[in-house]
Amino acid sequence: SRKERLRAVTIPTLVIHGAVDPLVRPAAGRDTAASIPGARLLMIDGMGHAMPIPMWRTIIDAIAQHAHGATAQTQ
Repeated sequence: SRKERLRAVTIPTLVIHGAVDPLVRPAAGRDTAASIPGARLLMIDGMGHAMPIPMWRTIIDAIAQHAHGATAQTQ
C-alpha cells in the first residue's frame, strides 16, 4: 500500500484528477488527496485520463495558484 508513504508527504500537494477517468477511477484520486495531509483535490468535470487542450487553462491556472500558495507557506 502507498498510504503510509502518502501520509508522510509534507509539501503542499495538489491532486488533479479527471472526474470521468476510466483508467484510474475518480475514487482513487479522492483517496490519494485524502491520504496526503493538507492536500487539495481538483476534480475536473468531463476530463478522463488524458488532459485535453480545452482543459489546459484550468489545469495551468490551478497549478500556478497552488505554486504561489505553496511559496507563501514556505516563506
